[in-house]
Amino acid sequence: MPAPTVLSENLTYEEMLPHFEIRGSVYVFEGASTANWEASSPTTIIQTDQPWYVLYYFRTNGLMNHIMDGTWKFELFLEKMGQAEFSLPQQYRIKEIPFVSRPHTYLDFSIIPKDQVPTGVYKLVIASTFKGPAGVPGPIAAFADIGLIQFYHEGT
Repeated sequence: MPAPTVLSENLTYEEMLPHFEIRGSVYVFEGASTANWEASSPTTIIQTDQPWYVLYYFRTNGLMNHIMDGTWKFELFLEKMGQAEFSLPQQYRIKEIPFVSRPHTYLDFSIIPKDQVPTGVYKLVIASTFKGPAGVPGPIAAFADIGLIQFYHEGT
């Protein structure tokens, strides 16, 4: 699968494993369909009455891939500017992606339905951890600072 041309790496990773490497990106798009994400541009302005989605695109390399097992856990954090933190319902806030036990390119999405985030400007950070088969966090952590995103309602 070719790397998307409009996106650059924005995940900051700390990996404590020899012979293991991870690189990737997380971006936000407006709309319910993920079918044409490669032709779309990431957004920072979303209408509250429109669904939106997060793209998780990353690749692992190295010999350790062949002996690892577990799950990637991604979590979305929203902080409303001038107010307080805002929390999406858990079914939209947390995305778990099964680990593939070989060098692999991951491409997955979290779709957030319309009317989940009130109007306002928010800082969005997405955190990732690796969990082993028993659910214990492993020595890999990451985050992507997406920056400010405005949610607005047309006509109000």
